[in-house]
Amino acid sequence: MTRSKNHHYWKNFILLGLTIIIISGCIFVVFWAFFTSNCHNRLEQIGSFGGVFLVALTLLFQIRSFRAQQVEGKFFEMVKYYRDNIAELTYVDPSSKDKEIKTGRIVPKLIFDQYVIARKIANNFFQNKTIEPTLVKSLPKKEKKLLKESNADEIFNKSNIAYQITYWGVAKTAQDDLDNHLTNLNDLHRKDLIDVFKLFPVHYSKHYNGESPKDEEIKPVQEIIEKLKDNEYTPKKTWDELKTEIQGKKYVKFFGGHQYHLGHFFRHLYQTVNYIDDQPWWLLSKSKKKEYVKMLRAQMSNYEQALLFINSLSGLGLDWEYNNKEGKKLITKYELIKNLPEHFIPDMNPKDFYPGITFEFEE
Repeated sequence: MTRSKNHHYWKNFILLGLTIIIISGCIFVVFWAFFTSNCHNRLEQIGSFGGVFLVALTLLFQIRSFRAQQVEGKFFEMVKYYRDNIAELTYVDPSSKDKEIKTGRIVPKLIFDQYVIARKIANNFFQNKTIEPTLVKSLPKKEKKLLKESNADEIFNKSNIAYQITYWGVAKTAQDDLDNHLTNLNDLHRKDLIDVFKLFPVHYSKHYNGESPKDEEIKPVQEIIEKLKDNEYTPKKTWDELKTEIQGKKYVKFFGGHQYHLGHFFRHLYQTVNYIDDQPWWLLSKSKKKEYVKMLRAQMSNYEQALLFINSLSGLGLDWEYNNKEGKKLITKYELIKNLPEHFIPDMNPKDFYPGITFEFEE
């Protein structure tokens, strides 16, 4: 627990303690007046006590109102910061012919499109291979049971792999981080898989038309995957051949990684939701908390909610719900992905992973 969070809790405890002391003192005065004075004096003392009690009660309400205004002010400041973060996103689109710079709300869509492509590659790569369910095994018993009952445990693992590739990228500078987060693959599979993602931009940049690729458009990659399965030649030889093929041409790496976008994005989003959730019951009721977080959700596009969804199912985002150290279920509690369409993410129904949310498509 950080120092600022400790300070936040101490202020709440002090205010609650003052309330208890004042009320206890008032009760003591009442009993003392009845048992130590005559009737006339009691009435006078009770009248005086009533005035003091009302003043104390008014003071407490004012303090509570002031604290609530502080919380509201900080929350709206955090929401504004969230909007500013989205507006300031910039990304060199490797799929465009002129490598144009994309900004603002289109960037989450481009990142999501890369994840979708990564899922297709992962699905093809693991057609005849078994993924060790290390990540699923690390989850609490209740979450493991949920995934098994909905037959979503394998999808959970493939989604994690695709998201880790999208997040870290396949550049040399991210190699160690990527290896550390793909521990559910054996060494051979991990090396082959990363090499396939390195090959992908060369083929894909020739076919990309601004939309998610059709199956026939990634056929060259599928052929490489098939040869890798049959061990006809090594990934390194294939890569050298392709480098010769595109000699003299410059390509932006398609899976270049988005940790500089997504890391900050999710940290701030988590802090905002957690800030409201941490407020004590006497300051913000459950309904008021949900009202605030609903305002935040209204700022999120479908692509931003989709990124939150797939992040929460990866080793990088389990703290949102699947393996929260404090037992919080923030995504379900505040229905943070409520607006996701049923078939928005290929091969994944959000209801299978978050059955406690009433999605818009159900209403």
